[in-house]
Order: sequence, then structure tokens, then C-alpha cells
Amino acid sequence: GAGPAAEAEAARRAAPAAPSSADLNLVPIDHGFILPHYRMLGELFFEWASWPQADRPLSREDLDYVASLDAAADCALLRIATSLPEECLLTLHLGTMLLKTGAAAGLTPAQMASLATREGRVPSALEKAVEYAERRAESESRWLHLLPSPFLSGSAGSAAGGSSGPSSPPLGAQGSFERAPPWPPSAG
Repeated sequence: GAGPAAEAEAARRAAPAAPSSADLNLVPIDHGFILPHYRMLGELFFEWASWPQADRPLSREDLDYVASLDAAADCALLRIATSLPEECLLTLHLGTMLLKTGAAAGLTPAQMASLATREGRVPSALEKAVEYAERRAESESRWLHLLPSPFLSGSAGSAAGGSSGPSSPPLGAQGSFERAPPWPPSAG
């Protein structure tokens, strides 16, 4: 019969080849708490942020995909297909904005995750940005009664010449929004 070396070689040839990186696909997994209330962002934890591949820059294909994401369209679809509260849809907007902005700035996935993750009890950069936006919206809402009525009817997007498709009510009307203030705020 064949010796042990020949048997080992035959077994190696019969075994399926190890998958190459071209054979592997990353599939998102819904862990249930995927869209928490936006005020619960401090609970975010990204297990994958410590994986070696999270420190690699996004590929051109990944950057193109991220640039194509449309949080407003995704929220519109979720409003039809689910009963998610607006506060959870705001979390989708925030996450998409963070992803798009981070990717455009050349951040790695781990760097983007660090912007949304607390260091101990210290609020994350994302939490601070949301807090700033809330304070700004509350402060500016005191002056809404001074605006001409065309600015108050319809959405912010339609008043500014935005798309003619379905739109969200302005901030404060039902807790949803179309556009967040720039972050970080500009000086002056």
C-alpha cells in the first residue's frame, strides 16, 4: 500500500481549498438593539472595532457604497414597513451621517466606531454632537414665531428648494428632521 506521506498528500488534495479573501463576504447581522433611541447612544458598543480589519482603510468599492447611502430614503421605507419610533429613525440618520462623513474623511471603521463609543463614562463625540444639536434647536425654536409662514409650512428641504419627494416634518414638529446642523460648529 501507499505510505503515510502519500496518504497525507492524497488527503490534502481531496480536502477543499481554504477560502481566499475573494470568496468571503461580510454580512451584517441584526443584533436586535440596532436602532436604539438616539438618546441611548451611550450604550453603543462595536465588537468588531477591535478586529484587525477594522483598522484598514475602506476600499474604493466600499467608499462608493457608503457615498450612495441615503438615510432619508431608508427612513421613508422604514416608516412604511415598520412601526419604529422617529427617535430610532433619527439614530439611523446619525449613524449614516457618521459613516458617510468618516469615510469621506478617510477614517477607518475603527476610528469611526471610536467617535460613537464612550471612554468609560465620558460621552462620545457623537453624543456630544447630538447634545449640541438639541441645545441649538431648542434655542433657535424660541424664534420660530418670527419666521414668515412659508418657512414653517412643509419641510425644511422644500423651503430650501430640496427634492419634491416625500419629506420629513421640520425639527420639533414630530421629533424628526431632514438636516442636522454642521459639526463641529463653525467659528463666527
